[in-house]
Amino acid sequence: MSLAQLFGHDVRFFELLRSSAAEAKAAAHSLVRLLPRIGHDNIESILGDISQHRRKHKAMVEEMTTRITQVFNTPFEREDLQEMNSAIYKITKNIEKIAERLTIAPKGADLSRIKRQLEMIEYAASVVEALVQEVCSARHGASVKETHDRIQAIEGDGDKLMTECLRELYLGTDDARLVVFWKDIFELVEKAIDRCRDAGTAAFITMLKNS
Repeated sequence: MSLAQLFGHDVRFFELLRSSAAEAKAAAHSLVRLLPRIGHDNIESILGDISQHRRKHKAMVEEMTTRITQVFNTPFEREDLQEMNSAIYKITKNIEKIAERLTIAPKGADLSRIKRQLEMIEYAASVVEALVQEVCSARHGASVKETHDRIQAIEGDGDKLMTECLRELYLGTDDARLVVFWKDIFELVEKAIDRCRDAGTAAFITMLKNS
């Protein structure tokens, strides 16, 4: 029996959380698709997809906020719902920023150097989606902890990779424009992975409080 069935709560909360996590993952996938297309024609459609994911996600965030204030019985505490709601949206919002910055890369920037990190964001977003699905389905057990541990490990791997990239950047021979560009991109990418970790932590804490 689901939490909604057990307590008679509005299932729309769960639908919104699941859909929000799905939009974050879809935006991350579009970002990975965008990378090899930069510098070529027809990138506007992919940029449009990413913007659309962010707009759809924002609408879900606003609906969740409204529902939290209007519905008497909520499946989780209101502050926990709002924390998950906000944390997941920040993933999509950060992904859109990365896409925008990548499209103004200086001449000579080898964008393939960021491929691993973007794939890491996509993987992290997929783990967030899985964790949200588990929490909303009341799977409060070892599987939820394992999923949470996985996203923590991704964040740790991301930090190590970022250190390697910064070392290569600072010890390299790139001109000042490229150094500034890559530092900006690396920081945004690191933040996106951190956003995934934050969303996973918010979901995990909510599970612990309701198990």
